[in-house]
Amino acid sequence: MILHFRLHSGIKPFACHLCPKRFSKKHHLGTHLNYHLNLKPYMCLNEGCEQKFTQSSNMRTHMKKCPHRKVEN
Repeated sequence: MILHFRLHSGIKPFACHLCPKRFSKKHHLGTHLNYHLNLKPYMCLNEGCEQKFTQSSNMRTHMKKCPHRKVEN
């Protein structure tokens, strides 16, 4: 309930210590810090592809179009 209220009220208690951005969810701050720290913990799962990503959503988007993707018949 508190998180729901926070999302709709605009309260963002989680602050980035490297820039002025603030976040309503701690997870979003963690993902944001990946950019600052140049961390890419998500790797394409297709064999032969070595692409890495800061966000899992970017990895999933890539995997749909990856040139190393095996197409099933």
